[in-house]
Amino acid sequence: MKKIVSFFIFVLFSTYSFGQQDPEFSHNMFDHLSVNPAAAGLYDAVNARLLNSQKMLGMPDAPVTTTFAVDAPLNIIGIENTFIKNSGVGLFFATDEAGFRKNFDFKFDYSYRLKDIGFEESILQIGLGLGVRNGSFASDTDWLTPSGGAASTDQSLPVAGASASVFDLDLGAFYKIGTGEDDGNWYAAFSLKHLSSPTVDFNGVEENIKRHYYLTGGYVYETPNPLFQVRPSIFILSDGISSKININANVWYDRKYWGGVSYGIGESIGFMIGGTYEDFDFGYAYNMAREGISEYSSGSHEIMIGYRFEFKMVKGKNGGDSVRN
Repeated sequence: MKKIVSFFIFVLFSTYSFGQQDPEFSHNMFDHLSVNPAAAGLYDAVNARLLNSQKMLGMPDAPVTTTFAVDAPLNIIGIENTFIKNSGVGLFFATDEAGFRKNFDFKFDYSYRLKDIGFEESILQIGLGLGVRNGSFASDTDWLTPSGGAASTDQSLPVAGASASVFDLDLGAFYKIGTGEDDGNWYAAFSLKHLSSPTVDFNGVEENIKRHYYLTGGYVYETPNPLFQVRPSIFILSDGISSKININANVWYDRKYWGGVSYGIGESIGFMIGGTYEDFDFGYAYNMAREGISEYSSGSHEIMIGYRFEFKMVKGKNGGDSVRN
């Protein structure tokens, strides 16, 4: 069974022009930084997010993805400089494992903020992401070739334990309007990941990382009952050949608890629930297994943990810096 799964994953790897190479999350409306460097410093606080997704549970060597992102506006350091006050920075880490294949991403993000562009109380952030992607194959990789011959004689297959890294570049823009919490009353964002479409060379076996296009947006609707909000959002991902569209809707109660649904057009439907406690956010999502594999998998599970806190450097009485939360 492991050989069959390995062969199936390799087919996806070697014919990747028909699918995206970036992981997807149901909690995408809470974690903009993973797909858009312009989200760095978007909130006036230090913002950290941990996401873990386990897909196609019940199948051997099923995909597991974990990401960690932290960002903050540079105005927290207390330097009265226009450039610094309008800048934001972020760090992003991700591991993505499926079968014998593993990707590790590290990225540094920078953004610059412009205010009142087009509308009052609006913010436009332009961002740049510089990073590295490392791809590797497990040392115990056991290939099953179509011909049934030994994998060592097939020059199109990476050797077991092969590993390679490549420089990566992202660009993005994030625009929000309004004084609403988090993302404002509404937001729209666009980003390009893997801008240079780099090629990873596994000792002569090459993998091209396709350029990915992201378009996201959302709105905060205040219901007649002030205790309830409805927050619809959309997430579109394309590599220029195939596209995926997720439509989400969350209902918030007292701005502390939320639940909703996520529908991937032509794919599956998911359910989400979560809440906030002081500076912490928690979320859980379950995606039903797609038709055709539901008899082999119980679906996909995802958890999110977030932490956001204010942090300011201010001048002390003696002229030195002090920290204020």
